[in-house]
Amino acid sequence: MVLLTVVILAVGRIDYFSRFQLISSDRRVRLQNEVTYILEHMTKSLVGTADTGGAIGNISTDGNSINLAIDSDKDGRWSNTSDRNIWYRYNVTPFNIMYNNGITSENLATRGVILNNTYSYTDNYINVSITARWDPGKDRSPENPEITMNTTIIMPSVSAQR
Repeated sequence: MVLLTVVILAVGRIDYFSRFQLISSDRRVRLQNEVTYILEHMTKSLVGTADTGGAIGNISTDGNSINLAIDSDKDGRWSNTSDRNIWYRYNVTPFNIMYNNGITSENLATRGVILNNTYSYTDNYINVSITARWDPGKDRSPENPEITMNTTIIMPSVSAQR
């Protein structure tokens, strides 16, 4: 009888442990997928726009946002009617990253998990760092994983102002 009790308790503990590990791993994977999507969106949008039309008139960053001004008609002047402005902005509340291409605007963080986002621009490189946590209001723990992902977006060879 004691042996049967030990076996039942052991099986119950193994089940509990495996469920805990599965939930923790699932949360880490979801965070990685979300941040990867955001970084890929930035890279494709910024490089793709610079490649497919228009000169980049200005790239500016302030740490929490990046702004890319595109001279679509290539006349050397900024015009609200024909030129475009693309930006990514990190919002502390509700912990998200907004994207705007001059036509549409969207929230890239569907879960609202982005804790920190920094941009820097040097020469033709845009450095992006995103830190995400499952529940931004709680401390980091095995139940509340945190990840940081970095990338460098290499812009095409264009003239840009700071």
